[in-house]
Amino acid sequence: MKKKLLILLILLALIFASILLIGFVKKFTTTTSNTPKTTTGKEEAVITNPTNTANTDQGQKCIFSATDENGTFSGTSYVSGDKSNTVTNNHNPDGVLMEFNNISDGEWIYSWATGEDVGTKIKVTDLPIRPNTTDPEATSTETTPATECTPWTADNSMFVIPSNIQFQESPKN
Repeated sequence: MKKKLLILLILLALIFASILLIGFVKKFTTTTSNTPKTTTGKEEAVITNPTNTANTDQGQKCIFSATDENGTFSGTSYVSGDKSNTVTNNHNPDGVLMEFNNISDGEWIYSWATGEDVGTKIKVTDLPIRPNTTDPEATSTETTPATECTPWTADNSMFVIPSNIQFQESPKN
């Protein structure tokens, strides 16, 4: 029971982190870089001015990572319109790895830990709205993940909710 409660709390924290990342992706736009570079076969991208949101309908793949006093987390997020799929790897300070998954269809966010057959779902509209602040003291304790985003051609199979996991609705706050 204690393990399930811990997993639920971590999942809820990751849901909020995913929402922040999705907001970050929508806030920033990526464009193909015109700078001459050695061709690696990968699509190169740069983050442009946060006020330039002309290309937010384009699918994006973002790789992120951060380290704080609670450990290290990294992952990949695929975003297309209101849909997203995020896989997060979390190493706690003891080095134990936990992998978490979040898929949002724009209305619900479904979250589960890899290897578990139960997960949680929460309505996007039930999430608390985070105030937009520029106060350095209000954001000084937050870890902003290092993020690299590139254009991505959406693959709708990435947004299919797994049928082998039983999702329980998270209570409203």
